[in-house]
Amino acid sequence: MSEDFNPEALAEILDIDVETYIEVIDCYLEDTPEILADIKTSITDGDANTLRERAHKIKGSSSTMGLNKVAALALEAENKGKEGSTEGIDVAAFEQAVQDAYGWLNELKQKAAS
Repeated sequence: MSEDFNPEALAEILDIDVETYIEVIDCYLEDTPEILADIKTSITDGDANTLRERAHKIKGSSSTMGLNKVAALALEAENKGKEGSTEGIDVAAFEQAVQDAYGWLNELKQKAAS
């Protein structure tokens, strides 16, 4: 497993209840596309405050889920927003990290359901 993902982050939830584990993953998978879209729009619009707020949200949820790469990229975006800037954020890398995270989470979900 790469450093991009930390399987231990969700292990405690799985130990408690498989249904809750799957719900937590589903929640992330459902909420993240809108947050990512907001981040992209804030960059396009030059809206540093929205960038900071939305990056903070995805940073927290990604960190909780063990999605280290997404959390790190979100932290960078959040810091740019705090500085009043929306420039220098690699949106393609952010999107790719999120897509990779979706794949990993779906794998975890399938394993838990079986």
